[in-house]
Amino acid sequence: MTRFSVIDASSDLGLRPPAPVAAAPESMVWTSNWPRPSSAQGNPPDEATLTGTLLEWTGAAEARHRILMDNPATLHGFNETAGKG
Repeated sequence: MTRFSVIDASSDLGLRPPAPVAAAPESMVWTSNWPRPSSAQGNPPDEATLTGTLLEWTGAAEARHRILMDNPATLHGFNETAGKG
């Protein structure tokens, strides 16, 4: 079974790292809704704040690399096709 969860970085959760990130970075991927459809309504999120939240939530560079690079590559099968072609 696959679960999808959304944690809104603009909410008060940004004040502390969520427990799942600390407990299982191998199960996390970072996503966004860029180019921000809500921007047309005049309320775009601040990219620097979102990036800062990612840095706070992930802590170590190893966890961040896993969430941003390794996990998405595994999820989408990039590791299986790397170097082929």
